[in-house]
Amino acid sequence: MKKRIIYLFFLLLGMHSVTNAQTDSTYKNLKLDYLYFSALQGDVSSILKKLDSLSDNKLSKEQLDFKNKYMLRFKSTTEPFDYKTKDTLLISVMKTYQQYWKKVLLKKQPLEDADKELAKTITELIWRSYYKNTGISKDTILADFTGYTEKLFKQKNISIANGKTSDYYDLLVWAKESEVHYNAQLPESETTVKVIFMEDVVTMGWEEFATFGTYFPGGWATPDALYCVKSTYDLNSENFKISYIKHEAQHFADYKLYPNLSGADLEYRAKLVELIYAEKSANGLITFFSSNSSRDRSNSHAFANNCVIRDLSKAIFHQDWVSDPAKWKSISYKEINEKSRTLFKQNSANLQKAGSTVTEFIN
Repeated sequence: MKKRIIYLFFLLLGMHSVTNAQTDSTYKNLKLDYLYFSALQGDVSSILKKLDSLSDNKLSKEQLDFKNKYMLRFKSTTEPFDYKTKDTLLISVMKTYQQYWKKVLLKKQPLEDADKELAKTITELIWRSYYKNTGISKDTILADFTGYTEKLFKQKNISIANGKTSDYYDLLVWAKESEVHYNAQLPESETTVKVIFMEDVVTMGWEEFATFGTYFPGGWATPDALYCVKSTYDLNSENFKISYIKHEAQHFADYKLYPNLSGADLEYRAKLVELIYAEKSANGLITFFSSNSSRDRSNSHAFANNCVIRDLSKAIFHQDWVSDPAKWKSISYKEINEKSRTLFKQNSANLQKAGSTVTEFIN
């Protein structure tokens, strides 16, 4: 199955409910993407339940391969795993994170307890391996175990990002970086952004782990630079030039204007920017946003998707919600561009009235 790029903090729509009666149409209509979407919402247990209800001899080869992968990784836990590194400490850290991901994705332990256990285990690992000889106490490391982990591996020329992604502690690891500067034209400004291309990737975190590399963070923005997994992009495509560069550059601009703005609001604006400039990719973006939406504000991407499609539906169709792909295909990308620009301007005006300290606006 083809890999698909997602950005940090992406959460998608859950899968269809499980039924007891299994018919031929059940197998024919089994959409693996919906199962992956469920994984990205942190619910691998429902995937196992769904797969357990299906007979192997009725599954297609692709479906059976999918089932076997999930059973090996999340049920029998007998999967042989390639850690893509020979660094023994990094392997131990990765194993610890993988055990944590399995617990939280399978709902085997309350998240707060799993977080505390992860912090203690990682603290013990890195303290024994390095920090015990530096005079830094375990309690000090425990208070910032992610930061101390990053510092340790930086000395090994290994880069790590290990904050939280959609409620779960993440672990993204790469061994090589290169820097390129891009000029980005945005609706209200023009800016030059620094892009750090990540290469020699070891792991792209829990989303990659939960979907076997089908979905993973393709890039993200910090106040100083944009980070990008170079191998996942065609650098001449709209996916890179618009859905990555412009999307993330808008975050870069908004961080300066509205430093306290919520993730959902930031994503709403960045997704509108995608639709302002998209041509060939416009319809695909609409389909993806409408299929992968949620009214849960803590799921910043999914909530923003929902608000974008809701507001565009009202602006174009004068209806509260339109998800039918056929209806959207009847709309030209130019109209989508225009209406998205209007929505963006309205949102900017509202934020300006609220002031630079605004935290939330869309609802």
